[in-house]
Amino acid sequence: MSKILERKLINIVRRTVVESIQEAFNDPDYGLELTTQARRRLTIYRNKKKRISVPFEEVARRFA
Repeated sequence: MSKILERKLINIVRRTVVESIQEAFNDPDYGLELTTQARRRLTIYRNKKKRISVPFEEVARRFA
């Protein structure tokens, strides 16, 4: 990889990380609590979903 391409890639990654962090900290709902109704709906949804866990080794093998 050429130095120019490598530098461009580093800058893109750096910019993306900074933007992501800024978006996370600029969340307008940060610190607000869920309503009782929203909590109830999330609990029902969580209990209905099948919990699937995949070992890290299997994920690494699939995407390596």
